[in-house]
Amino acid sequence: MNPVVAVFRKLVGLKYSFFDLAIIQEVETKLFNSIISDYIAKGWDKQYEYDGVDAWIDHGKVKLAKGSRKLTFEWDNWMEGEIYGKKDEIYIIAARYKLVAKVQPTWFGSDT
Repeated sequence: MNPVVAVFRKLVGLKYSFFDLAIIQEVETKLFNSIISDYIAKGWDKQYEYDGVDAWIDHGKVKLAKGSRKLTFEWDNWMEGEIYGKKDEIYIIAARYKLVAKVQPTWFGSDT
C-alpha cells in the first residue's frame, strides 16, 4: 500500500477514536433517503446540503443537527449512502434500521 494512503487511513482511524465517532456504510439509496426524511420529520435541522452541478447524480451530502448532536449523510452513485457522527447516535440508527455500525470506515478494496 502507498505509504501516504496508509498514513491517511491511520489518521482517519485516530480521528474516529478521538472524537468517539462511528459510521454506517453502504446504505441502500432508498433507505438512505428515508432515514434523512425521518430525521428531518423528528425535528433535526438541515445545516448543509451539497448543491453542486452533480448534486444527487454523482454525489450528495447533507448535514443535520439537533441541539449539539450532528449527523452527516453522504451518498455517491458507486458506494451508495454512508452516515457518520457520534457513536451513540450512529448505533441508534443502526439498531433502528437494522444496519451495521463501525468504529471506523471500511476502505473500498480492503479488509479494514
